Amino acid sequence: MIVDTWRVFTVTVLVFCVYFEIQNTMRRSEGDTVKFVELYREHECLWNIMKPSYRNNQMRVGALENIVEEMGIEGFTVADARQKVKSLRNSYNQQLQKTEKSRKSGMGREDVYAPSLKWFHLMDTFMRKTKEKRSSQSNLVS
Repeated sequence: MIVDTWRVFTVTVLVFCVYFEIQNTMRRSEGDTVKFVELYREHECLWNIMKPSYRNNQMRVGALENIVEEMGIEGFTVADARQKVKSLRNSYNQQLQKTEKSRKSGMGREDVYAPSLKWFHLMDTFMRKTKEKRSSQSNLVS
């Protein structure tokens, strides 16, 4: 009975350790996230839609491989980096929307929402350019 209980305990601990390691791969310290954003900024092919390289999948994969190598985190893969980019972009866009919404609400300047994420302002320095409205031409015949 004690042996069976010990086996169950051991298996539970192993499962927890594997689960924690998988979760820990994606949840890093703010310092790691800032480093990731800095590396992301260096690779315009991952974020600058105006560059032809943005549509070059081989360049994008190479850039992600470079980021994974530079991060130097054991177990951190290209798939993890791709997911981290997606997560950061989603969070960035959510924070941007909150800021814009509070600005439009008529609140006083001191009450406007300001993101507290350490990496937000760094990411905003280069991502804001991709959010600007591009001029368009009508294809309707007048």
